[in-house]
Amino acid sequence: MDRATSGQIEEWTDKLAELAVFGANVQPGQLVALTSFVGKEYLARKIAAAAYRRGAKYVDVVTFDQWVKRERMLHAAEDTLSYVPPWMAQRLFHVSDEHGARITLSGPHAPTALDGVDPARAGRDLLPSIPESGEVVNRMTTNWNIVPAPTAPWAEAVYPDLDPETAHERLWEEVAHVCRLDADDPGAAWTSALHVPARTSRRAPSAIRSSTTIAVLGPPRPVLWIVIGAPSAATPV
Repeated sequence: MDRATSGQIEEWTDKLAELAVFGANVQPGQLVALTSFVGKEYLARKIAAAAYRRGAKYVDVVTFDQWVKRERMLHAAEDTLSYVPPWMAQRLFHVSDEHGARITLSGPHAPTALDGVDPARAGRDLLPSIPESGEVVNRMTTNWNIVPAPTAPWAEAVYPDLDPETAHERLWEEVAHVCRLDADDPGAAWTSALHVPARTSRRAPSAIRSSTTIAVLGPPRPVLWIVIGAPSAATPV
């Protein structure tokens, strides 16, 4: 395969953004909660634009920084490490009550941020994941998905023997292949591959699983879930 060009990566970014809102089935007038991380801002903006083009009422973007989390792990009082600000659950429940859409960007953005941190301390802070996420998933009140967002640190961790630019291009090539971004219409390609019936179907979700991807498309509103590699423990849903 030839090396990806900057133009190809830009095209794939646009297609990935469109696929994210397709997978979350964003509807006119719907709230969209987007969870992102430092280093993924460009894709987050593209997703926001795609959601607004589909008629979203408001796209609420929350960006987390693992390096800030490191400072908490190193310096905060131990009995505060499991504290979760109440407004995080309130935000999630509001999106649930409004039958909104939730999109989370996945993939390491700071693989070494917690190096040297006491695992016992790090294990007490699972943010941005919060306990209420599972409850909202079980309510089946929101469309949600997890979407890979390639970053240079992730690429360097996966391809340590390549120079940073080549590693980043290679990671994008792999993500583009797995997510079918090389198709003219990735959303249609996923729908066709999964043999999904009409989008109003009440059938159980169809699914494919492998070592690199999980994709689910099904009721109550169609959901496309894409995970590249092993998501970190802090990947919220």
